Amino acid sequence: AARSLVVDADIAAPTILLPRRRHSDAGLLAVDAGTIRVEGGAGPAGQRWDVTLKGAALKLDDAHLSDPLGLALRVDLPDGAACGVDVALSQIALRLTPSHAEALLECVATALESDRVDAVASGGDAEEQVEAVEDAEELIADGVGLRVAVRLPSLELAVLEEDGASRLALVAEDVEAKMAAKPGGLDIDATLRSLGLHDRIEKRFLLESGGDSLSVDAADRALRAYAALPGAPVLGDDDAADALLRVALKTRGPRAPDFVGFGVDLDARLATLRLACGADDLKPLEPFWAGVVRGLAHFGGGGD
Repeated sequence: AARSLVVDADIAAPTILLPRRRHSDAGLLAVDAGTIRVEGGAGPAGQRWDVTLKGAALKLDDAHLSDPLGLALRVDLPDGAACGVDVALSQIALRLTPSHAEALLECVATALESDRVDAVASGGDAEEQVEAVEDAEELIADGVGLRVAVRLPSLELAVLEEDGASRLALVAEDVEAKMAAKPGGLDIDATLRSLGLHDRIEKRFLLESGGDSLSVDAADRALRAYAALPGAPVLGDDDAADALLRVALKTRGPRAPDFVGFGVDLDARLATLRLACGADDLKPLEPFWAGVVRGLAHFGGGGD
């Protein structure tokens, strides 16, 4: 008789603490993972697992850097068919001062450096990563394949002054990426709907994306010419006409059934990006960018 396993668990997720420096009390980045719900099971046809994360947040010392974050993850492991991973993120809204940006990057650099030191000391992580890559390659070579889709409705970065006043906000909307790996090749399709930089004091966009008749006509002419190439990847027209950026990458090896003479096809569409500002309008970004540069200096041990 066929057997199955069903799991339904609702747990409080851990809080991850990342220090700014390994051997000092310079501060901590707290990654509160909120709550996690796991549902799914295994049966004769394969496995399906749904993981939902709610109420996650980033906190640096006493400062809250984000609105509550969420994530929905579905993993399908059907027998004899492509494995599927679907990731749907909630809206991500970050609020960072220049010092927050520096500290956040410093915490990430410290965590990466710690992982590198531990890996060198144990000697096991590198071997495990190689084995994982080999397992994935074997899975694809056997004809099973792998499909991954990631969706993010919006990403907002509010650039704050050190006193907490909000001036500029960078907003990216409808970010989506899909990847399909199969014997003989790889397909990647990525879309960015819009991008804008908003001055909240002046209440106007300094940077704004959008299509117009000229860019659409030019894109149509380019697409007609590109479609004449053998094996050119075709981007679907669904909800892509007004996207700021749409990229399709397709790789094929000589053993692939649809190999037509060349191994890499790239189709990229870029809509209009309007800039309505001068140097003075961007001056509020200078302290923030300086904080980012200071934070990046910590990668590779440069900040110790």
